[in-house]
Amino acid sequence: MTTFSIYTTLTIFGILLDDDHPKNHGLLHKDGKWRLAPLYDVFPKASSTGNFMSAMSIGIHHREASKRNLLSSAQYFELGKKEAEKTINEVNSFVVSNWKKYFRKQAINENVIKQYENAFSLKDR
Repeated sequence: MTTFSIYTTLTIFGILLDDDHPKNHGLLHKDGKWRLAPLYDVFPKASSTGNFMSAMSIGIHHREASKRNLLSSAQYFELGKKEAEKTINEVNSFVVSNWKKYFRKQAINENVIKQYENAFSLKDR
């Protein structure tokens, strides 16, 4: 996986969690080379008003955190529409299928987990 494809995946991941801001897109410079910084300070918003907005403009719909907006910027990620849809769907599917497992692994209370039920999917966005 290239650094660029990892960046693309992280951007989609940030939109899914409704926690996409510049600090989640850090770069490190070492030995004359740039690389992505490790992911940190990322946590989904438990309660949602349905008004999903990114901290940054991500497409032609500006800060709207939606699949359609991610697709509108696919060319900037060097993706065709079909490849972009596939990537978005794969990341969405992975997150939706696995988030509870990761929460439980961290011993997060089941009542808290229930509060996050609507926090992880682009299906309605």
